[in-house]
Amino acid sequence: MLKSNLIFAAACAFIINMPAAHHPCLAQAPATIEKQTSGTSNQQNFPVAAFGREVFSIHSADNVKAAREARDASFRIEQLVYDQGFSSAKLAVKDHDGSSDIVYGDKVILSVGAEDALAESMSPASLARQRLERIKSTVDAERARRNFHEAIDQVNVHTFKSNLIYVLGNPLLLRGGIGLIGLFAIILCGYVLRRSVPKYFHESYKRYIISKVTEFSAYFFALIFLCVVFSDTLGSLAVILGAATAGVAFALKELIASIAGWIAITFGDSFRVGDRVQLGGVRGDVIDIGLVRTTMMEIGEWVQGDLYTGRIVRVANGLIFAGPLFNYSRDLPFLWDELIVTVKYGSDVPYSRQVIQQEVERVIGDYGVQAKQDWQRLKEKYLVEDERVDPMVTLALGKDNIEFTIRYPVDYRNRRAIKDQIFSAIARASLESSERLKLF
Repeated sequence: MLKSNLIFAAACAFIINMPAAHHPCLAQAPATIEKQTSGTSNQQNFPVAAFGREVFSIHSADNVKAAREARDASFRIEQLVYDQGFSSAKLAVKDHDGSSDIVYGDKVILSVGAEDALAESMSPASLARQRLERIKSTVDAERARRNFHEAIDQVNVHTFKSNLIYVLGNPLLLRGGIGLIGLFAIILCGYVLRRSVPKYFHESYKRYIISKVTEFSAYFFALIFLCVVFSDTLGSLAVILGAATAGVAFALKELIASIAGWIAITFGDSFRVGDRVQLGGVRGDVIDIGLVRTTMMEIGEWVQGDLYTGRIVRVANGLIFAGPLFNYSRDLPFLWDELIVTVKYGSDVPYSRQVIQQEVERVIGDYGVQAKQDWQRLKEKYLVEDERVDPMVTLALGKDNIEFTIRYPVDYRNRRAIKDQIFSAIARASLESSERLKLF
């Protein structure tokens, strides 16, 4: 034990008496301290703050000058927030030889020199643009925060009470408020009725009628309600409207014509929902009649026959006055359709006519009886000549063939289907005729 202590004491004495140049730790200490001292060169950071938040720092060895610049820059940034005509587009960077200025209009907010840029390892122009973006974000955030707090401060109990007293004391504003509340209640009730009442009717037409009656009833009650609320001011309102009638009529002539068209359609019995009409050059089935426009499911166009194209067309009601209206179903639910059957020469003409007549009558069936009854009702309503309703076959001789023209009544919704059945029946009869009926 005594021997170990003596060895440890001898080692400590050797290290203490060793020259600094040969010491592994002390040899590096003076050089490191000298390097760190020369690198800082007594340069300090001076923060530029606005509204309690640091925006960036200025680096300089001149403490007095840097402190003054930081203080002035902070003041100018805060002043931007209070500027009523502030625009971030006025903030810009002006570059000079060896320095750059951040300006607002013609006022310098801050100058960025070479010493400050060297501390950030950037050029003066790049550092100035970086600080410009920080200034913009700081000013915008503070202005937004102040606007929000001002809006909150305006909505307080005292302001609400004063505004309420002002509204209640102003008859026009009071009536306007009552009118808005009443209109909202009427619209809500109409919406609820339109969604609930039609469910109790199974037929689609009845559901549509109930829905439309509810909608227009809501309009009517809303108009009556507004007339009652503003009854005291209707006199002056009538004078104002009378003075503006000419201008309003000219500016809204299309709308007025459409509303007049709706009145003519509704009360003139021109057509109704479910009818097939041609209005304004568009053919289709009417699926809705609005106050301004009639909605139709289009037929024809690129589709052969009276079949739906899939397009829903809205036509202005005013077109009912601008051109003819074709109704396929209003007073007469059937149409006369024609098709031509071509037969070769050498066929038995009387036999061919008889077979074609029989096949057409078989396909038409009892619909011919119904068509006669509909025609009689039409004759009672209008002054029309008598017309043959039964299927009829006529003959015409052509240069190379014989043409039989078939005329027959058909429901406007089944034209294409009936035509297919007639052609199919005649083709079958031709095959069974033993060359007596030879189709061309």
